[in-house]
Amino acid sequence: MKLVKKQGPFKFTDQSFDLLCSMKTVDKSSLIEFLIAYCSNKYEDLNKRMQQLRVDLNSESKSTAGDKHETGRAMIQLEMEKMQAQLQIWEQHLTRCKSLDSKKVKKIETGALAKTNKGHLFFGVGLGQISFKQESIFCIAMNAPIAQAMISESAGSSVNFQNTLWTIEAIN
Repeated sequence: MKLVKKQGPFKFTDQSFDLLCSMKTVDKSSLIEFLIAYCSNKYEDLNKRMQQLRVDLNSESKSTAGDKHETGRAMIQLEMEKMQAQLQIWEQHLTRCKSLDSKKVKKIETGALAKTNKGHLFFGVGLGQISFKQESIFCIAMNAPIAQAMISESAGSSVNFQNTLWTIEAIN
């Protein structure tokens, strides 16, 4: 038996329907491992781009095209400065992820993974929305306004944040 929605872009087979019905809670230790790998990959990609910019800068130094040469060098140096700032940010994210603990917690604090009526929130590193094992998870820094509103709250609590009621259903 295949379930197929006839209109629109969605098509559900038995397998995808079973998968949707069997979604379980997110495993925090797997999530932390994923975040470490995610940040490492971002950092490595940026580092490779920085190395390429260094090669490009050296190539520009060998040119003797006058003003065009100086403009090219200046643009590369500006790009390298931007890249260095991004590298520092991702290095901080990576360090933060490596310091997170997968122990179970009972209230909102660094390392808490909360299931709310609005979705999953992971507190500790501000990466924004990520997709992990077919779940959308918002990774939030502890100094973010929503984190400050929820800090020390426990499962079953509700928080009114920006005129929206957030109910914490579970914390891991």
